[in-house]
Amino acid sequence: MLGDLRTSTSNENEMLRKEVEVLQADKVIMDEQLIMVYTVVEHKLGINVQAMFDEIEI
Repeated sequence: MLGDLRTSTSNENEMLRKEVEVLQADKVIMDEQLIMVYTVVEHKLGINVQAMFDEIEI
């Protein structure tokens, strides 16, 4: 019984590790896409998003 519980927990941990890996890979892709969007916006509008953000008082 204890062995089954350990096996089940181990399987769940492995599934969670794989899910975290997938989410981390997705985040890398989304970060790259966001950088591309900022680059296009800055180029097309002739602005610097970071400089404009720095001007805003938050």
